[in-house]
Amino acid sequence: PHAPRTFYEALQAYWFVHLGVVTELNTWDSFCPGRLDQHLEPFYTREVTAGTLTRERAVELLECLWVKVNNQPAPPKVGVTAAESGTYTDFCNINVGGLRPDGSDGVNEVSYLLLDVIDEMHLLQPSSNIQLSRKSPDRFLRRAARIIREGWGQPSVFNADMVVEELLRQGFIEYIPFPEALKGKYQSFTQADLTALRAAGYSAPFLDVEQGVGHYVQWLNQRV
Repeated sequence: PHAPRTFYEALQAYWFVHLGVVTELNTWDSFCPGRLDQHLEPFYTREVTAGTLTRERAVELLECLWVKVNNQPAPPKVGVTAAESGTYTDFCNINVGGLRPDGSDGVNEVSYLLLDVIDEMHLLQPSSNIQLSRKSPDRFLRRAARIIREGWGQPSVFNADMVVEELLRQGFIEYIPFPEALKGKYQSFTQADLTALRAAGYSAPFLDVEQGVGHYVQWLNQRV
């Protein structure tokens, strides 16, 4: 009944959850929000479209979250880290980009907001990483690379495609093949019939999907 309705409330809800987990569960120095850009995207898009949120205000709110995380001391520990209790922050890593649950590209406008915040704040916590896949836009990779070359250690880079392959190998993700009963009755792939086009005299070669998307992204980036 009290679910967040706005970008501001979504960030506040995450902060409350973060405090609750690290304080009550004492997760031994690490609690990460997962796909923060994908979680926040619906709130951001809805408010920007409605005119109730600007990009600048969203960046400011995200930077406030960065300050809160960086200033939050780790809860008391036991054993080998007991003496250091309260002298450092719990570690929190922000994933940016990657893939969506359906396998599509997960990069969105909030991903670029997060990269801007990472570049601006230069704080130890939260740390950050980008998840790169074959589907990630070149613009996303270039923006992250400009931050990495500054040499202060963030964001780190992970191969999202390899992560998925390893999860599949270990059985954490189940691949469901196309049902035998539907083979021949329903098209399970995209294949255009080019016979009429060739007969009309068009003889130029066609690109495969990967090449076509690559050319399109290059064309698009020239106009951004």
